[in-house]
Amino acid sequence: MARSIAVGVGRRMKVAKKVSPMAGGRSAKDRIYIYLHQQLSSGALPAGHVISELQLSRTLGTSRSPIREAIGQLVSEGLLEQAPNRSAVVVNLSRAV
Repeated sequence: MARSIAVGVGRRMKVAKKVSPMAGGRSAKDRIYIYLHQQLSSGALPAGHVISELQLSRTLGTSRSPIREAIGQLVSEGLLEQAPNRSAVVVNLSRAV
């Protein structure tokens, strides 16, 4: 059953379960990366949305290290921008025509 969880300041989202550190043979960083990428792709995390490492670690039930690594990968891919206070901000993406 889905439950409501907080992922950023003033936002609530639905997630089916907590992220298991090694579920499905994937590392915690990979599972968190996939989760965040899906949220970004679906529009559940709109441009300007702040993602807090601490809040996300509490929500997903994992340490901040794999969250920091997953956010770092998304920053390097240009989907997030690093922000102060251990957070990241979703960038405004537009399609090139």
